[in-house]
Amino acid sequence: MRFTFGLIGSIALAMAIIGCSSAPASPTLAPGQTATPAPATLVPGATATPAGAVFTGHECDAVPTFSISNPTEPSFPPDAVAESHFPAMIDGQPVTDVKSQQWLYFLCYLGGQASFEQAAGQSGGVNLATSSFAQAEATVDGESVDLTAWRTPGTDANALVQYLSLLAAQSGADITVANVQQTNIAGKDVYTWTDPDDGTLSFAYPAGDTLIFFDGVTESQANKILAALP
Repeated sequence: MRFTFGLIGSIALAMAIIGCSSAPASPTLAPGQTATPAPATLVPGATATPAGAVFTGHECDAVPTFSISNPTEPSFPPDAVAESHFPAMIDGQPVTDVKSQQWLYFLCYLGGQASFEQAAGQSGGVNLATSSFAQAEATVDGESVDLTAWRTPGTDANALVQYLSLLAAQSGADITVANVQQTNIAGKDVYTWTDPDDGTLSFAYPAGDTLIFFDGVTESQANKILAALP
């Protein structure tokens, strides 16, 4: 299960579409399975209160909209705060390919003002319109590991864990919130789950308003990554 830029973009669209329906958004994977919100108690001082969506109707005015007739590659401002969650070094190797994108620009580019308002108006304390995501690559125990950070200002990152199953659905992985366990590694409280096919581990580390993902790793790799994360 890889939390790449493309995957997170897919989840942004999926959640925006869900937000259009008359039924509340639900982060379930399979019929009969429901995802209960994760406890927002791991990060001292953090809160999971909604940021509050206030629309001007002009949020997307400065963002170009995708056109099939003119599919230019846009350039959007990064989120330096999200990127700052990645250390300069892990396991004695430099962290590379650090990049980020604000979700507002992604939503506006793909669907214009309507897409922005659909995402921003969702309940649950997670405002996709103020969110951003960042990605980096690390070499740990001689193998490449992708790191992805999902940041939502004003929201406890623990509240984002309830969307793990929906993120997993976008990648074809069989993960529900019920399969996610809480543990402490390298002095950090994390959420973890195991791939039933190859036994590799995946992690979600809540750091204030940012949830950091990495997956398909060994226990040794996980310890080194978490020890290096600020």
